[in-house]
Amino acid sequence: TCDFDTVSWAELKQWLSERRYARLSLAVTGRYVYDVMVYLWPLYLFFLFGTVERVGFVATMALFLALVVTVFATVKLDSLKSRAPFKISGISIALSWFLRTQVFTFWSAALVDALDKISGNYHWLYFDVTLFKRSKGSQAHSFFVYHELLLSVVMAITWLLVMLALVLTGSWQLLFVITGIGVLLTLLVKEK
Repeated sequence: TCDFDTVSWAELKQWLSERRYARLSLAVTGRYVYDVMVYLWPLYLFFLFGTVERVGFVATMALFLALVVTVFATVKLDSLKSRAPFKISGISIALSWFLRTQVFTFWSAALVDALDKISGNYHWLYFDVTLFKRSKGSQAHSFFVYHELLLSVVMAITWLLVMLALVLTGSWQLLFVITGIGVLLTLLVKEK
C-alpha cells in the first residue's frame, strides 16, 4: 500500500508542542553538539601539543585502548536487553567531556578520548537504532523532513555559539562542559 504523508508548518508546530517530540528534538540537539566537538577535539589537541604527530599518537592510543576494551565488553553487554548500557555509556561519554577540562598531558588526553570511544561504541548505536525505530509508520516522510529541518537549525545555532564562545571567551573548557551537557540530553531519547 502507498502511504500519503503531507508536510506542513502547522504539523511541525503541532509535533513540537508534543512532549515526546520535544524530548526527541533535545536529544538530537545534544547529539549534534557532541558531533561538532568531536571534530574540534583534534584541533584543541594540536593547540595543546603543537604537532600533528602527537595528535595522531593520542588518537591511535585511544583507538587501541577502545578496541581492546570493546572486544571484551561487547560479549557481556550484548546479552543485556535493557536501557542500562545506553544510560551508563551516555553518562560515561558526558564524564569524558567534563574530564577534558582537566586534560593537559598526553596520557590524560588518550585516556579521556578512549573512554569516549569505548562508551560511544554502545551509546551511539542504541541512539541511532532508537531514532530509526521512531521513524517507522505512516508518518515516516514527515519525521525525516522535520528531523532534517530541525537539524539544520541546530547546526547553524551550534556553530554560531561555538564561534562566539571561542572568540569572546577563548575557553575550550566551556565548550567541553556544554558538550557533556549535550550528551546527557541524548539520554532523553525513547522508542515511543
